[in-house]
Amino acid sequence: MLKVYLEGPPDNWAHGLATAKKLRLKYKPSGTIYLTNINKLSYNFIWLYSRPSKLILDNLSNGLSYAFFVGKGGRGLFLQNIDLAHIITYTGGQLISFNKPTIYEIDPSPIDYLYYYHNVPLEKLKHLFKYLVDFFKDEQRIFLAWQKSSVNLLLKLDFPHKIEFIPPPFPIVKKNKEEEERKEFRILFVGYNFIDKGGLMAVKTFKKVRERVKSAKLIIVSKKIPPEINCEGIEFLGPLENKILREKVMPSCDISLIPYLRNKPGVVSLLESMAAGLPVIATYTPLFLDFVIDGKTGYLVKDYNEEVFSRIIIDLIENKDLLHYMRENCIKYIKDNYDPLMVSNKLHALYRKLC
Repeated sequence: MLKVYLEGPPDNWAHGLATAKKLRLKYKPSGTIYLTNINKLSYNFIWLYSRPSKLILDNLSNGLSYAFFVGKGGRGLFLQNIDLAHIITYTGGQLISFNKPTIYEIDPSPIDYLYYYHNVPLEKLKHLFKYLVDFFKDEQRIFLAWQKSSVNLLLKLDFPHKIEFIPPPFPIVKKNKEEEERKEFRILFVGYNFIDKGGLMAVKTFKKVRERVKSAKLIIVSKKIPPEINCEGIEFLGPLENKILREKVMPSCDISLIPYLRNKPGVVSLLESMAAGLPVIATYTPLFLDFVIDGKTGYLVKDYNEEVFSRIIIDLIENKDLLHYMRENCIKYIKDNYDPLMVSNKLHALYRKLC
């Protein structure tokens, strides 16, 4: 049996990465034993490391500081009785090294994240790029991404090392007969940070939809919403366990609305939605182009206003054939790219190659 140290953030730190870790654990490769939190290590040790503005990201705005975790850190960790380490981590500063072959699952890449979401010019990212190039010179360290678009700029900058592409597995979640026969049209918004994930735009959009379609409902999954939001047809569920969200709530909805305002949008929520057959209506970002194909699996909106979002949703409500077509495309896309057995076999092959 192959012993793999698997580490990732807890739920209350990064919902998407924590979900990815749970899915890796649930659909582990054959012949693999996963071990986590050895010697009570906390994720403080694994988070992309401290003081990036001084160590790596030279001359960047201090306004970026919230994007990084200043943890206890350490330049290296020693693992015993383990064959390799698999670290699911975030974007930012200095990576922790191990004495074993190590997979660093980073999605999106730090370069793409800072360029697309914080408008940092590529010229100012040259120190980070050099750091990544130097770090991954070690052949026992593997950069693992979910899609080529998430490392698009690394590839354009001629990153000299191999990048593996193995996404987390996403099982298909089927609607039950009762949900198929439901009359109301349910719009899902998931954003644990309501404001940053575009909650206000979701509410504005829903109000426009509701003017035309009285049977529409907006389902909100978030930690909290502003008290002034009070509109007929809105159902606030609070924060939910991922299993309940994925298996109960998502199959009960018709589309997923992701009008993120700032910060990294939720790729995991997007893929979970598609696995439940929900077309995705989202703010445009280059990192969504792999998943959301206009008119096939959803729509990416460049004009950030409720008129555009609501018009797309109303068109789908009124065109049931198109909605059905897009649902089928979402499910097919997930089956073709995120099937648990296929993903597990790819990861197994990578583990064996490193060991």
